[in-house]
Amino acid sequence: MRIRSYTLASMVALMAGPGSMAAGQVPGPYSVEVSVGRGSGSTDGTYRSNDTGLTVDVLFAARVYSFDSGGVVAALSTGIQGSGPLAACLPASNGGCVPPFPSFAVWSATIGWETSGGGLRGLIGPAVVSDETTVMGALGHVDAAAAVGSRVWLVVSARGIVIPSYQRDRFRLGSLGVGFRIR
Repeated sequence: MRIRSYTLASMVALMAGPGSMAAGQVPGPYSVEVSVGRGSGSTDGTYRSNDTGLTVDVLFAARVYSFDSGGVVAALSTGIQGSGPLAACLPASNGGCVPPFPSFAVWSATIGWETSGGGLRGLIGPAVVSDETTVMGALGHVDAAAAVGSRVWLVVSARGIVIPSYQRDRFRLGSLGVGFRIR
């Protein structure tokens, strides 16, 4: 899988956020979420069928406005989705090899809603998606979380991405993951 060093650096930087609060300090409206899961994709183009693989997502969120029933949440996230390279060449009808399904690095800025207790969250927004080429897409993220400690929550998440034109093909990516949130 092509994981660029700046993707890993982005994940580390996002993870270093609110988790560094001093002991005894009351948690603010910030959270860091890390999840690992399984993703799959589809496309209108011709690619090798290695479209199912590992996903890793890191999300930094801040509640920017609160209501009695919940609040508006803004988030920055980074992640990867891919299955890795294929060793063998599958001959293409026009010569050469059929390309493998891309392994994508994703960065997004989203906004959405979170319930008052923070147990349910939905986000949507633009995404920058990259493999050999960098393009724009749209990302949707939903998660459900349950507290397992004073600041640690267990999270189940789902993410969908639509990429209108990557190397002249449309891609749709989805993933389901499990992880934790530090609040």
